[in-house]
Amino acid sequence: MTQSRQEAEHLMEQQHYPPDYQEEFDEEDTCERCGSVLINEETLCDACIKELRELEQEPEMKLKIFKYPLTMDGDTTLELPRNAQILSVGAQNSQLYLWALVDTEIGVIESRYFRSLGTGWPITKPGKFIGTVFFFESNLVLHVFEVNL
Repeated sequence: MTQSRQEAEHLMEQQHYPPDYQEEFDEEDTCERCGSVLINEETLCDACIKELRELEQEPEMKLKIFKYPLTMDGDTTLELPRNAQILSVGAQNSQLYLWALVDTEIGVIESRYFRSLGTGWPITKPGKFIGTVFFFESNLVLHVFEVNL
C-alpha cells in the first residue's frame, strides 16, 4: 500500500521529513490509535504517545453528585469543594435542595452563597440564576440565585 498525501504530511509534521519523502508502508506500519503512518518500530505515533503521557500525568478526578439543603426564604451559605458545578435545584419531601457535581479528591473548600426568592418578592442584586422550583402542595414557586456577598 502506498502512503497517501495526508499521511506524508502527518509524517512531515511529526518527524520533520522533507516534502518529497516517499516510501512504501504496510497496514501494520500505522498507528494503532490514530491510523497515521509510522516510520519506526513503535505501534503508536509520537503525537499519540505524547498525548497519552500527558493524560497519565493528570490527576484522576473522583466525581460525585451531592445534594445540599437550601433555606426556602432567604440566603444559604454552603461549604462546597472548589470548582463544584451546580447542576440543578428542586424540591424533595417539601424541602428545597441544590445538586452539585463535586470532585471528592479536592481538599479545598470554599463558601458559596445562594438566595431563594418567591415569585413577587422584592429582589436586590439577584446574582446568577440557578433555577425555579415548584412546590405543588402549597402553590409556592421559588427562584434560586447564586450571589456574591
